[in-house]
Amino acid sequence: MKIFFTALFMLSWPTPMRGLDLITKELPPAVIHRPYAPEPLVVQGCGVCADNGVTFRLAFGALPEGVRLTPAGYFQGIPKKEGSYFFIVQAANSCQRTRRGYTLRVGGAPILVASESSFEFFHTTGAVMPAPKTFHIAANWHDMPYQCDAGGANWLDWRPMRGRTPPEGSPLQGDPVDVYIIPDKLVSGVYRAPLRCTAWGATRDVTVMVTLSVEATEVKSDVRYQ
Repeated sequence: MKIFFTALFMLSWPTPMRGLDLITKELPPAVIHRPYAPEPLVVQGCGVCADNGVTFRLAFGALPEGVRLTPAGYFQGIPKKEGSYFFIVQAANSCQRTRRGYTLRVGGAPILVASESSFEFFHTTGAVMPAPKTFHIAANWHDMPYQCDAGGANWLDWRPMRGRTPPEGSPLQGDPVDVYIIPDKLVSGVYRAPLRCTAWGATRDVTVMVTLSVEATEVKSDVRYQ
C-alpha cells in the first residue's frame, strides 16, 4: 500500500517546468524622428503557469520621449531626443517574474562604410584555393551590429571578426571581414555576387561586388608527331 501511494503521489505531482527567462539580450539603436519598431521582446519558459500569458512593463528607468513598451513586449513610437537610455524591463505571469536591463541608444541615422567596393578572384580547377581577401566595415555609430548576405551564392563565404563596428576608443578603423571562395563544384566561367552588408536603421546598405573567374586545368597531350 505504501508503494502504491508513493507511485500515485509521484504521478499526480506537477512536472517541474523551467522558469521565465528574458532572452532578448540587446535592443537595436533608434534613429531620432523615425518610427522605432524592432522585433518584440522574447521570453523562454513559463514556470508552473503553462496556460498563463506573459506581460511586460517598465520596472525601472525611462524610455526615450516618444517611445513606449506595450504589455505584449513591443517597443513603439518615434523618439524625439538623442541620448543613451538605460531601463529595466519586467516580464511576468501570475506565478513568477524576471527582469533584464537594456540600453537604448537614440541618434542620427547610422551610415555604413565599406573599405572596398569590389574583389576579384582567379582559380584554376585542381589548384590551391586563392587566399582570402579582407575589407573593413565602419560606421558613425560605435559598437553597432551589422549583417552581411551574399544572396544565395554558395561559392562565397565571409567571416567578420566581431560582426559589430569597433567600440569607442578602439584603434581599429573598421571591423575586418574576410572573404573566401569555395570553387570546388564550379565549372569554368565567370561568377559574380554582391556581398551586401546592412545595419538597423542605416541610411543605406553597402555592397562589395565579388567576381570569381574559374579556368579548367590545361591537359597536356603525350602524343608525339614525327
